[in-house]
Amino acid sequence: MAGKKLFCMFAIILNFFNANQTINLMKHFRPIPTILAALLISGAVMFNACSKQETESPAKVENPQKDYTIYNKLSSFRTQMEFYKNNPTLKSNESVEVDSAIWLLEGAMNLTYGFPHNEYTDFESGEATIILQKDNEGRINYNELAAKYQQVIDEAREDYYNSGFEEKGLYVVILEITEETETDVTFMVETITGNLGGDNPSSPIFENWWYGENEGGCEGNNALFSDAAQELNNAYPQTELTEEQTLVGPIEKTITGGEPWLRRPNDVLDNEYDYYIFCASENVDPFIYDSTLCLLSPVMGQYYVYLDYVVQDLALDWFNIPSSHEFIRFTRAQGINPNQTEKYFHEFDCTFALKSDRPGNDPAIPL
Repeated sequence: MAGKKLFCMFAIILNFFNANQTINLMKHFRPIPTILAALLISGAVMFNACSKQETESPAKVENPQKDYTIYNKLSSFRTQMEFYKNNPTLKSNESVEVDSAIWLLEGAMNLTYGFPHNEYTDFESGEATIILQKDNEGRINYNELAAKYQQVIDEAREDYYNSGFEEKGLYVVILEITEETETDVTFMVETITGNLGGDNPSSPIFENWWYGENEGGCEGNNALFSDAAQELNNAYPQTELTEEQTLVGPIEKTITGGEPWLRRPNDVLDNEYDYYIFCASENVDPFIYDSTLCLLSPVMGQYYVYLDYVVQDLALDWFNIPSSHEFIRFTRAQGINPNQTEKYFHEFDCTFALKSDRPGNDPAIPL
């Protein structure tokens, strides 16, 4: 530290003589005294440069084979949040728009703590609500952001450890604005924790499976657990991710069989093929309870093709998923009979997100 200060003082003196010569050449344009001008210019520039060495974020990471544009923004923001956390009395004059504040908070969380590349066998989700206060211009000041960033961490950590999983990883954190007024903005924090324990699915998909409710196999398939919905989920591959990637702008959506947008065109409403996601009703002929709800191998194969079409095409348009995003994986799959009568369908929760590069020397850390 002492060496840095000596270097700065030497640089100021040297810069003074250079500045003095310059001002002497141009003094008829500048009304302030030459010596004062030189001291003001050199002192401000050099002291500012030296002091910045203590607080600025690390140099930007570059790699011609990778795109670190988003990483550099999130990493810089994370460094600033840590700085204001450690210096709570220091007032910031920086602020951002509301949408940018949410994007930065969410992105920094997933960059720092997210492990989306892990292979999980199950997921648990928790939610919390946080309020951001706006400044007089309707923006979010960095002091406010730093305080709420720590609150997001605390809320996510509580849900993470309440997941009930012994071996776990943070899959993703999703922030969503739920209410906005002239003075503040309320947003929801959804924390999705993945189970690293348990048995990985190994049963063959293209057998005969009961439609849902973990009822196992049927028509010669004697498996006691799983069902058609889970088998379709298990068979569908998640998007390949590595440790050097993070999820940006994640979106979690629920796709439910029988909804109008999943209706197959030009088909008579009389069987399980009427929707791209399984849906059947007892009061629709020729519905036969046993044979229709036992999805036979050819039907399982057909629904796999439908599921692929839905998540890779149809859902992107229906949910207005940004063109930069892609399907990442399912986080829940079930076959349910919500009213215990007449209607049976499959339901899937799935994640869409932008995959972004991160350097290998800055890995995520456990929450």
